[in-house]
Parts: sequence; structure tokens; C-alpha cells
Amino acid sequence: MKLLSTIILICMLSVSCSKKAGKTDADFKFILGGIASLSNSSGGAMLWGKNNQGASFSINLNAATGDLVLNLKNSTWDFYAIAWDDSLVGVTNAQFTGKPRCAKSMSNVLGGGEVTVDLSLSNANCTGAEFTYATDTNDGFHKFPRVEISSCQTLAGATGGVPCEYDPVGIKTRGFYKSYKVIMPEFIQGDVGGIIPVQSAHLTSECFDVTYTGALLKDSHLTTDNTNVGKINIPTGNSNAPFRTVLRGYYDDNCSSTRGFINDVYELGTFVPGHSSGANINPSLRVDSQNTGFERILLYHSTPPNVACSLSNPAAGDLATGFGSVNEPYGICTPAQFNGIGNDDTNDDGTGNDTGKLSGINSHFQLLADLDFGGYSHLLNQPLGFPNCASIGTSVNPIGGLKYGACGNTITTPTAYSGSFEGHGHLISNAFILEDGHQKIGLFREVGGGGSIKNLRIQNIEVEGQNSTGALIGGITGGTVSVKNIEIRDAYVDGSVGDIGGAIGHMVAGTGAFEDIHVIDSHIDAEGTNIGGVIGNCYGDFTRVSFSGIIELNSNGGTPTGIGGIAGVLQGTKTIAEAKSNGAMIGQFTTAGGLVGEFAGAGTITDSYSNMYIASGESTAPLKLGGLLGMAGSGLVQRSYFSGAISNVCAAADTTCKVGNAIGQAGATTQTIIYSTNTVNSGTLGGAGGSPSTISDFQDGTVFGFINGGGKFAHTAPDLPRLTNWEAPIYDLCLNPTNLQNVATQVGNGRGLSQANPINICSYSQFDDIKTNPSKHYALQNVINLVDYANTGAAIVPTFSGSLDGNGFLLHSLKVTSFTISDYGVFGVIQPSGLIYDTHFGGALLMASGSEDRIGVIAGTNHGQILKSSVVASVLQGNNQIGGVVGVNSPTGLIYDVINNFSVNISGVFDVGGIAGKNEGNISKVAARGQMAPASVTHNEVGGIVGRNTATGKIEQASSSMSIMLANSSTNIGGIVGINDGEVEDVIATKYSFISSTATSTKVGGIVGTNDTNGQIERALSVTNIELNSSPTNLHGPIVGDDLGSIDNFTFYGTKPYNPAFNTANSINSGVVNGNECDINLGGATAVGVNDFIYINPDKDVMYKVTFVTDTFNITVSLDNSTTCAGFTSTPMTEVIANTANDLPNVTQYVPSDQLKDLGTYCLTPLSGSLSFVCLNGWDIVEDDPFGNGGQFLRDIFENDLYNLPPPAGGPVWTIRNDGTKYPELIFDW
Repeated sequence: MKLLSTIILICMLSVSCSKKAGKTDADFKFILGGIASLSNSSGGAMLWGKNNQGASFSINLNAATGDLVLNLKNSTWDFYAIAWDDSLVGVTNAQFTGKPRCAKSMSNVLGGGEVTVDLSLSNANCTGAEFTYATDTNDGFHKFPRVEISSCQTLAGATGGVPCEYDPVGIKTRGFYKSYKVIMPEFIQGDVGGIIPVQSAHLTSECFDVTYTGALLKDSHLTTDNTNVGKINIPTGNSNAPFRTVLRGYYDDNCSSTRGFINDVYELGTFVPGHSSGANINPSLRVDSQNTGFERILLYHSTPPNVACSLSNPAAGDLATGFGSVNEPYGICTPAQFNGIGNDDTNDDGTGNDTGKLSGINSHFQLLADLDFGGYSHLLNQPLGFPNCASIGTSVNPIGGLKYGACGNTITTPTAYSGSFEGHGHLISNAFILEDGHQKIGLFREVGGGGSIKNLRIQNIEVEGQNSTGALIGGITGGTVSVKNIEIRDAYVDGSVGDIGGAIGHMVAGTGAFEDIHVIDSHIDAEGTNIGGVIGNCYGDFTRVSFSGIIELNSNGGTPTGIGGIAGVLQGTKTIAEAKSNGAMIGQFTTAGGLVGEFAGAGTITDSYSNMYIASGESTAPLKLGGLLGMAGSGLVQRSYFSGAISNVCAAADTTCKVGNAIGQAGATTQTIIYSTNTVNSGTLGGAGGSPSTISDFQDGTVFGFINGGGKFAHTAPDLPRLTNWEAPIYDLCLNPTNLQNVATQVGNGRGLSQANPINICSYSQFDDIKTNPSKHYALQNVINLVDYANTGAAIVPTFSGSLDGNGFLLHSLKVTSFTISDYGVFGVIQPSGLIYDTHFGGALLMASGSEDRIGVIAGTNHGQILKSSVVASVLQGNNQIGGVVGVNSPTGLIYDVINNFSVNISGVFDVGGIAGKNEGNISKVAARGQMAPASVTHNEVGGIVGRNTATGKIEQASSSMSIMLANSSTNIGGIVGINDGEVEDVIATKYSFISSTATSTKVGGIVGTNDTNGQIERALSVTNIELNSSPTNLHGPIVGDDLGSIDNFTFYGTKPYNPAFNTANSINSGVVNGNECDINLGGATAVGVNDFIYINPDKDVMYKVTFVTDTFNITVSLDNSTTCAGFTSTPMTEVIANTANDLPNVTQYVPSDQLKDLGTYCLTPLSGSLSFVCLNGWDIVEDDPFGNGGQFLRDIFENDLYNLPPPAGGPVWTIRNDGTKYPELIFDW
């Protein structure tokens, strides 16, 4: 048997062999004597061993004391040793910097017996291939190649000896490390045998800081001269020797570990075959060897942003990487880091106190990861923390800040950001800035000269502010600014005063580039002037920009003007080029265009198009509406088209109406090659119509042949002409050719069998094809113009049993007059399995020829489900069962979360309603706003929501702001329901609703005209204004006209019907407070008596009870807590109207206006001041205050809404401000 072990003696030059070989009982004993006397190795000394079974080790020889004894396993071993002499003078721990001396002993078979291994160190030995591929001799001796390091984000293109540079759009992007150490560690790997005295005494280089000169990376120890013999040099190996090397990169200077570091380990050194032309050792390290007067290797050290984010560990308030310069931008990895940027220390407060910790207003930043601000919303029980000094729901502290000091001081004029922000295509999501008390609100409050924002995606962002509000930027102050490659999806921008945009609110004169900015599937809700889908007030050239979604205007602060699908107003001689708008513009507004609302100078629109539906309900102010441009004095519009539609209330071209399919008021604007759909009175109503075209002309290539003179368009039938330089399926699924196939082809390809795999609808012709496969599943992927449909004998889809997911898109301009069939609408009959979801319908004009019944914009009859949908700006006229949404909702029908908005007119004879003419099923969470003016015949069963609610019908959570205008004798007229034989619960006829009859009408009520024998009314409120030309004996009531059913004790009213003919219009000379009453002196005699009521215009939702009559000129009325006498004299000739309508026995008592605005009226449960308060006696109502009674429920609802989720189950139905200013509101309509 062989001996089990062998004693081996390894001799090194300058080291005496102090032991003799002999036999032992160990596998193998390695004895190296006199280690303490190892001399001339101040640059480090290391011993490596590797056997043929994969085991290896290394030992720092300078760290050993006395004799070094190693127990090694019997096998075949290779040994290597290197010592560096004379470390760099004046530098602590300067390992690897002197002349190396090397030794090796190969193929030592250790199987027992005596073995002597001679490791004689010499500089000449360092030329061996086992140590390096080449040596440098410039210093008169052999040195390993000098080490250079380049920090990179990617290895793509890293070669040629050129360091990675800061080039965000290039392939050699500079990395994140600011300093480095090179380490050759002690280690044991695998089964080496017995004990090896490894002490973690690693050989470690000095710290090398990375510095920058211009745009190039330099390392302080890597200058390209060869005069300093202290450069570190390490063995590269030959992919066999176990020269384990660690490259440690730090995120800070001076190898500080404050923000952490990364260790990249290279097990066999830094050599790879093909290194001379650059080769990868692994995915993070590439070696490129060079000889530029001396031998060197360049280590391209790659760390992707996601790795940098996962390993960097900055202190609170610091950022992950970088230092804020243009070459070393701060790296942002988390929402908390973004929120920490805050505002500049030298803001307008002058105190140096703020919420920002980085003084970053002029710094440079780059996103290294997607930022999801979900979980950061202020006061919404978010687990991740939230920005301080913010309003409830706010999850983002914008760059520019919100408050300074101890959160008590608002930053009203933020300092403009002038740095660069590189998004690298990363996504910011769930970003909420709900600061309606601030101006200039966006992710960047204001950007000034030198500012640059590029390559950023944003999704699900909600921004609320005053003037100058946009999802990305509130305002731009001027100078040279660059905004490029921005994609914003699912944005909700809510602004008041004006200068509101989907991306940018406001900008002043300056220069720069604004390119490739896209606002997609977004909603803008604004008032004031200069409101645009991309930018509100524009003073720049915008190229390749788009908006898709809804722009909703309200007139709370005055009638909005200057509204555009891209820009509200275009200043100076600026240009909008290669732009697209697609969606709807709805509300009361005056000057508006599908692309630009107004040219304030001599602007230009070129190579662009709009597919917007523009619907203005404004009837008093001058209108200037155009498919492309609302108003201009001069300028140029060329090679562009409008494929949408315009709805307005103009009857003729005059000084107040300038409406055109192309331009509203054109002035001296040059118009060249403009095409438009013919939707405005044969093309013009005082405006410019362009070249009228049908939808077929756009789809078959006719229009494309004319407008493509600039080469910017492309066309694929049956699609519209598209912009070829940027439009792609990522922005619009209709650019995928498979989605343009007709319905039959898509069915043949397997689509339409489930909602998960629907048939996509991109064009009118495809939608018209649905009738050929009415049981399939469909999805809208575009706004569809239905103006070409003209069949008077059938609905577009006569019967439908499949599903349609509208994806928030709009079907508009179905205009059919004199149709001759009942069950008419976009859909004739929706069968029990039919589903319409998230679909919007606008601009319908449906006029029956005579006695046709069951007419609605969405459907004549609904047996299925209509969910989360809306109808806007439509006109309906028929015989019986006429509804703004459906004619009849059958017992199986469900209408849920549906709004009929800005209804122009709904007219019929029997059963006419704002939502449904007749309801036999369930209608829940609905609202109707607009006008109903039935035809000049006797009218019966007319309601703001439903004309007739049968015994099987249930209406709950409904709000009506409809005006019902009756010119003939009528019966059963109600603010909510005309005649009710079913259930009506949780409904309100608002202060904006109105019932007027100039003829004798009977059974008229604020909620229900007639409540029949099975009728139930619970939790209803009426503050509607009812003006009737008939005697109160004709059954008029504040809640019901005629009650045969039941009304609960929690139904309230604040107004009563009145007859102006029975009373006196008068003026009030003066009003004097007398306690809680007001003594009024009238300008004329009145016949009112005690316990009568008076209305004082314009507050027709408030009645004042007469408590005393001195004479016909002097009366006393009771006041509520929110009214003073002073307001009574503010309007000359204020009407004073006695109310002599009788209260019916079952109708609950009148409640003064101030009490109707008090939570205690609706809930008899004692208020607890608890966020989790629940009303157990009365309405299911909470206080509209996040800190008030039941506020937690509102927070939960609000939070779900921010994240586009349905409301939590079991939430309250109503909310009230409880401050004497507003009536209760249904939460779904809140």
C-alpha cells in the first residue's frame, strides 16, 4: 500500500528551507519555512494552489507568521506564487504597484512519499503564459499589464480602448461607480484536504477615484503616460490559474460605503481568449487589451441600472448614484428618492428651509428604474410613506416643491428647473399631485432655460391645480428648453383658471425642441382659457405630438375659450406639425378646434389630423368652432384633415356663430389641401369647411391621395390616413393590420369567442359589420364616426347578444331622421346575454317619422347590461318609450354607472326619461343632465331619469339635473320619475334641475309625478325649481304630485312648485336683519300672507317663509343660517313669489336650506367624530371631509378611484360637506 501522505518542501528565493522532508499521517503536508523573513514584498505576496479535482486556494504570504503548514489532499497540484516589491511611495496600502516576481510548479503528484516543490521567485518568470498574455518592459523590467477600469451601464459596443461616456442615447453609457478597489482575496474552494490557515487577509489596492475631463472618463491611477512605475499590475492568468480577482465598485468618492458597493468576482483572473479585440469574461466584465507605448488592459465594468438600484443603499434623503452634474447625474431608483428632491434651497421664501434635501432644482438626474408611487399617497393608509406637506391623496412631491419651512408656507412661485432629466424610457406610475390650491402643478412645477426632460413614460397620473397645470410640466418660463420622447397614459388633469394641458400647462416665448410627446387615453377636466390635449398655452414648435381621450369643460369660472385637441392657443409664428388628436371635447365653451383653439399670431398647422368629436352646449357667447382650428386672424393650415364631427346650438351663421368643419373663424388664414367630414350644415356655418368628404373617402384612400404632398402620411384600407413617421401600434392598436380586417375575417381567425379575445373594431365599416355576427365579443380600438349611416329601416345593429368593450372610446354622430321602425338606436335590441361596457355615445340625432316607439341612443330595448357608459349631446324624438340611453329597460335589463350628459333634447308623448322611457328592471348609479322639451302634444309620464317605473322596476342612486320644458298640458311629471309603481331609493333632483309648464299640467312632483299604489320612495331630496301655469289644486307637490303609495320619513324638500301668474314680480328696496328674520320693504304691493313662501332670484333652490305681514309693502321672512338680508337687494327687480302649493298628507315636511346642508338632518345617530362613523338611523351618509365623520370610507373610495379600481364593497351612498355650502351628493357622482 502506498503511503497516505507526503511531506513537501517548497523553497522560494530569499527564503531558507528550514524543514526536512519526511513522512506524516496527513493526506499531504505542505511546509513553507521562514515566512516572517520573506523580504522585498511590500507590494504584496500571494500563493495559489489548484488540483486536478477542481479544488483551489490562495494565501496572503505577508500575513503569515512563522512556518506556513498546509494540509493538502493527495492529487495532482499546480502552485503559483507572486510577490510585488516596493509599493507606491506615499500611498497607504498600495498593493500590486511594484515589480512583480513570479514562480510556478506544475503537475505535482501528491500521493505519498517525499516531494519537493521549488517556487523560486524571479521577475523573468512573470512572462510565463500562466501569469499573463504579455508584459510591459518600459520600466526596465517585466510588469503585468497595467489596469484601467471603465464603469459602464452596458457592455454593448464597449471596445476599442475607449471608455464609456455619458451619452444617454448611445451604446457606451457611463456607469454608476465613482471609485474602485482591486482585490486578490484569500480563499478556499472545494475539498483541498485538511486545514488551510486562511485569515481573510486579502491583497487590496489603494482606492482609485473616477474623475471626468470633458465628456471622457479618466481614472486617477490610469493616466496614459508611463512615467509612474507605481501603476497597479495584476496577473491576467490564462483562464486556468486560480488568480481570483475582485473588482469592487463604490457609488461614492474615496471608496466610501455610504451608498454601498458591488463586488464582481472573476474566478480565473481577467484573461479571456480574444482579449486583444475585446472579449467578455462574463455578462458584467469585458477585457480589451491595448499597447499604446505600454501594455495595458481596459476592464469595461458593467452594472445595469436595475442592479445598481438593488445594491445601492443611500442614506435617507440621498440618491442612489451620481453627484448631480451633467456627466455624473443623480440616479433615482425609488419614489422616495424622487420625492426627496423637493425644491431649491434658495426658493422665493429666502429662508433656506424647504422639504427638499438635495438642492436639486438645477441638478441633473436620470431614472434608473420604474417608479411606482402606489402606496405613497398622503393620508390614505399607504404603507410606504408619503410626501410631507401634501394634500390628501398626493403621492408625489414635484420637482419645485409644494411647501417650505414647517409645512405652513406654500411655494407660490417655484424656482424653474434648469437641469436635465433623463428617463431612459422608464415608467412613472400612480403619481398623484392633488394640489388644487397651487398654480404651476405637474411632475415639474416649472422648467426654465437649459431645462431638458427626455425619454420618460408616465401612466395613471392625476394632477389637480389652478392655472398652469399639466401632467408633466406646470409652466415653462422661456429660454431654451427641450422636451422629447414623452409618453403619458391614463392621465387625469384637473385645472381651474386656465393654461391647462395634458402634458404642459403654460409656456412663454423661448426656443427649444418639443418632439414626440403623446398623451394617450387621458381625461382633462378644466375651466378657464387656453386648454389643450398636450399643452394649454403654447409658445413653441411641437412636432410628432398626439392626444387621445376626453377634454371636458365646465363654466364654473366663466365660459371656457381657447380649447384645442393639441394646443389651446398657439402664440406667435409657432408650428404644430405631424400632430393627431382623437377623442371628444365636451361642455360649454366658445372658441375651440380639433387641433388648436386659437392662433394668437400667425401660426401654422401642417401634416396633421383630428378625429375629435367637438360638442359645445354654449348658447349665449360667440362660438368659433372648427374641426382643425377654432379661430385665427392669419396663419397657415395645410395638408391636414378632420374626420370627426361638431355639435353646437347655432341655428344660423351670424356674428355669434362661426362654425366650420375645418376652421371656425378663418380670417386671413391660408388654407391649402384641407379635407373634412361634412357634419356642419354642408360644411360651414359662418366658418371654413375645407373639402367635404365622406368617411368612405377617408377609408378608401381618396383623401390620402390629396393630403400626402409632404410625404408624411401612409394609408391602409379601411383605416384613416396615418402619420408615417411616428404612428405605431404602441400608440394605436388600429395600426396593427390584423385589427383592420373585417369582422368575418377576424371571426375566421378565431377572434370573438370570448371577451378575452375580442374582434377589434377600428373603423365605421367594421362596426357596421357587427350585425353579421351579433353574438360575438367586440372591442373598440378607435373613435368611430357614424355619420354615414342612413338606414331608416333598421338600427345599425338590429339585435345584439354579444359584448362590446368600448375601452373608453366614442361612437358619435349617428344622425338619422324619419326612420320608420321601433326599437331604434345604435343597437335595436340588446338581448339578455348582451353587454355594453365602457362605451361612450355622442352627437346622436334620432328623429322618428311618426308613431315609432322604444327609441334610445344606445338601444331601443335593453334586456342585457349597459355598464360604465355615457351619452352626450344627443337629440331624440319619437312617440312612446323614449329615453336618453334606452327606450325600454326590461325586467332582465341592468343600467349601471351610466350618465346622460348635456342632453340637447328628448321628446315623446308617453313614457319619456333622461335615462329610460320605461323601466321594468334595475337602474343604478345614473345621472342625467340637459334638457327635455317634449313635442307639441299632450305629454304623459315624463321624468328626469325615467318616464314610467313599473312594479318590477327599481331605481337607486340617481341624480337629475334635467330641465323639463312643457309647452302643452301634461300629466305625471317628476324630477326623477313621471309615474312610479316600483322602488325609488336614494335619489336627488338637484338645484340645477327645472320643471316648467306654460300650459295646465297635473300631477307634478319634485321627485315623482304620481306615486302609484305599489310605489315606494325612500331617501329622496328635491331642491328643484318647479314653475307651473296651473292651480295648486291640480296636484302639484314638492316631492310627489299625487301619492297613492308610500314615502319614508327621510325624504326631504327645500322647494315647492309655484305659479308666477298667481303672484307678483317685485323689487326689494331694503332688507334689515331682525334676529333670525329679515324685514323686507318692497317696491310694490304684494298679496303674500303668513306661512306663504317667497323665492328670491337667482336662488330658486331656496325658499323663505313669510312670518309676518305689516302691510302690502312690508313683510318679514325667516332666514337660514347661511343667508343675510344684504344679498336680497343685490339684484334689481328681484322676483317675490308667494307659494300657495299645498303639502300633500304623506309628504314629509319642508326643511330650510341651511338644514338641508347639515349632516344631522339626514342622520339621527349622534355624531361621534370618528373616521369610521356609520349612520345607523337615516341615510347611509358620511361627511365630505377626510377628517370628518366617516372620513375613512371616503379615503378608501378615493384611493380605489386613484388606482382605477371599483369602490370598496359596503361603502356609503351619500356624502355632504356639512359646512352649510352644499346639498348632499351621491358618492358615485361625487
